[in-house]
Parts: sequence; C-alpha cells; structure tokens
Amino acid sequence: MTLHHVVTIGLIGMSYGCRYLRVGLAVLVVHDFADIFLYTAKSLHYLKVKGGTDILFAIFAISFFASRNVFYPFYVLLPTA
Repeated sequence: MTLHHVVTIGLIGMSYGCRYLRVGLAVLVVHDFADIFLYTAKSLHYLKVKGGTDILFAIFAISFFASRNVFYPFYVLLPTA
C-alpha cells in the first residue's frame, strides 16, 4: 500500500515538473478513487459489520480495475500523448 502512494506522488511530481498539472490531478483522482471504498470496507470490518464489508470490497475491486485498467490508460494517458 505504501508503494502505491509513493508511485502516485512520483507521478504527480513528474507531471508538475513537466507542467502537465491537469494530468497530475487526473492521476491523483484515478489512483485514489478506489481507496475510498477500501478504507470504508476496512473500517466496517473493524466494526464487525459483515454484509457492508463484502459489498464495499466488491465495489472496491470493480472500481480499482476500472480506474487503473480502463480509465487511466484510455482517458488520461492516450489523450496527452
């Protein structure tokens, strides 16, 4: 998990250095969108809420796949190339 944040910060820093601020913001949104569901699922797990944990983890898995493998390459990287 820490490596994920290091990579995200590196991508944002490089986009700032190359004056691609909009791309940096898009990277931040895409890379951290799925984390909302993961952290909420973890919190519900600690609170012993079984059904909510499973549902939120499934939403996390779908949003993680969609944001990293669909949205990021096709809507962030390709238009800037």
